[in-house]
Amino acid sequence: MDYEAEHNLPPNTTMAAPSTSSHRRPDLSSFYASLAHVTVPADAPAAVEPIPAHVAASAALYATALQETLNAAERSLPLEDRGVAGLHGPPSPVPEGEELHGDGTIEHVLMLRDMLSRVSSMANDPPRRVKGVPDEFLDGLERVERKRLRPEDKCPICAEKFLDDKYPLVVCLPCNDKHWFDLECIRPWLKLNPICPMDRIDMIPEAAPPPATATEDMIDDYFA
Repeated sequence: MDYEAEHNLPPNTTMAAPSTSSHRRPDLSSFYASLAHVTVPADAPAAVEPIPAHVAASAALYATALQETLNAAERSLPLEDRGVAGLHGPPSPVPEGEELHGDGTIEHVLMLRDMLSRVSSMANDPPRRVKGVPDEFLDGLERVERKRLRPEDKCPICAEKFLDDKYPLVVCLPCNDKHWFDLECIRPWLKLNPICPMDRIDMIPEAAPPPATATEDMIDDYFA
């Protein structure tokens, strides 16, 4: 069985194809356009670094999108949970034309707040390099077949049910075989932050330092 048939995709559909979900997700076209200015190959010389203003702008664009998702998630919280989540008063009205797609749980709201905090920190104090995952990592993520998806399964970020999308493109992160995400939701996050939003495990752990040379061992023994 070819990939398109296995994942219920029409012929010639690529991983970057737009979602056919009826729900609303933030527009990330400007964010993706900005990535070209901040993405530096991992093997590039240390002197090759993005301009801080570009990093800040890219992070700010994604932060704006995350804020939209967080707003919807907070509005979906039951009244009895709003105080626990640090919210007060009744939910704000849903803007005309916008669907309420939060999952109504405190855990969802807290995860989105943590994601927003990390991205906002990048916008306010841009790092010298963006440590996001390369496209090769995203291409290699395990695809979750449609037949494995249950009607209640939903994306931890947008909280939309996977099967509400006519052609769901769901991926599993290597940290946990149950950490499933819509590719279009997890991709922008991992391009800026190579950690799982759920357990904060680094997708690209730092390489172990090289073994000490004989000279270094002698120096360490001398000063021991």
